[in-house]
Amino acid sequence: MPNKLINKDKKSWLFSFLNILANNFLPIIRALYVLKVWCHGMLLKKFSLLLLLIISLFGCKDATVENQYPNLKDLKVNLDTVPTILKEVADSGKQGTFATFAIEHNNDSINIQFSYEDGHVGLDWVLLGDANIQDKDKFEEHLKSQGIKFQSRTLNNVSYLRVTQGDLAQICIDVLVKLYGIKKEDLFDVYYQGINLEKYV
Repeated sequence: MPNKLINKDKKSWLFSFLNILANNFLPIIRALYVLKVWCHGMLLKKFSLLLLLIISLFGCKDATVENQYPNLKDLKVNLDTVPTILKEVADSGKQGTFATFAIEHNNDSINIQFSYEDGHVGLDWVLLGDANIQDKDKFEEHLKSQGIKFQSRTLNNVSYLRVTQGDLAQICIDVLVKLYGIKKEDLFDVYYQGINLEKYV
């Protein structure tokens, strides 16, 4: 299957709904937590977890999602695109650039991301969301079994495991394939900011 990026329709109504919650009822993180708990659709659940992740890691002083992340975008991708996406994040040279893969697993969403931090690109397993927290040990054991070095870090009171050495694209692919059964032909979401993936569509 060729390297493939498939454009996905924008969900402006979701952003509007999140902004109403954030501005009129609750702080954004609490609002997204409520949305996560009560929503039944996988799309809303994945999106709320993703926003919790990026808000916690990169900070959010402004209550509106568009103002804090005006360029947040998403696409459907497959495993063949992972090296290309990693290269885009690495070449960005911009602190806070990220590309987060959201994988449906056991009625929940697993998130693993490339991000640019302190002058280097890395692969992050962020300890937000039930699935990521529950699978922390499984992720660590996989890395240790492959002799892959990682660091435990905390940013904005959020803990995460970060890999900065080795073939990050292949490490990410191996996690998706070996731990979560992703096949070459499967499509999954990538949410990103600070890079231009649309040029590949």
